[in-house]
Amino acid sequence: MKHKFKRVVILLNDLENVESILKKGVLFANEHNALLEVLFVHEVPLFEVPDYFLSNEKISETILDKEKVKEDIEKQLETLNFENEQVVFVYANDTVDRVLNLIKASEETLVLTQYHKELSSQLVEKTPYTYWIVKKEEKEYKNIAFTIDLQNKFKPYLPIIAHIFPKATIELIHNYRYMLDPIVTSQDYLIVDTISKEVDIELNQVVRDQKIKIFEEYQEKYELKGTFLEGDGIFNDDLIQYIQNKNFNLTVLHRDNDDIFFTPTLIKDLMEEITTDFFIFQSAS
Repeated sequence: MKHKFKRVVILLNDLENVESILKKGVLFANEHNALLEVLFVHEVPLFEVPDYFLSNEKISETILDKEKVKEDIEKQLETLNFENEQVVFVYANDTVDRVLNLIKASEETLVLTQYHKELSSQLVEKTPYTYWIVKKEEKEYKNIAFTIDLQNKFKPYLPIIAHIFPKATIELIHNYRYMLDPIVTSQDYLIVDTISKEVDIELNQVVRDQKIKIFEEYQEKYELKGTFLEGDGIFNDDLIQYIQNKNFNLTVLHRDNDDIFFTPTLIKDLMEEITTDFFIFQSAS
């Protein structure tokens, strides 16, 4: 199965490390024959711009010279041997609105961007697009952490990742705590008597065994390694520590407002704490 992306938008907010992110986008577009667009949005309160990219007469006022920025990006794309036509847009401020105005066919568009604590979380929360978020200058992904639910919602995304990164080893990861913790910390659960809680513990054991069986079936079906996490640390820590300790290069998430594992809030926390790059699928709905 091929991936669904016919268009890649490289979203830039900072002029540092532009070459590395442009190179990723060009390689993807060349390999997959995708339309390439570059959207540079300078957020004045967040990023400083070198004097070279400011209007000569306006340096003291830090007014961006959009033509200089555009020309520089186009020159870099030329040196990277991009094989098709490209479009470069340069704006100031309002990154989220600029992205929403540029992208309409969200299901066919991949947004490649550098990680920024504030902007990345806003983009995931307020837009429906799929994001490839870069935190490190990884030349090649060797180990991918693919976090999954056990309700088949992840299934459309697995072959896409396998197609885009065919040389990488993919490991399925499910954290049982994300299902269990909301149950055992609910008000209804806390007010039941001890005997009922003992029964609930037994029921939870049954549910756990069922979930492990489903998870193992996924491993067998897709012929992938997998880890079923059920630690006793703070809510997110089990997953964060596991991914960090195993030296993954890329973490795959998919947003789902109905599943606590994949809400924008938890995705934001994971992006802040985990040092890998991220590939975050979202649904337009």
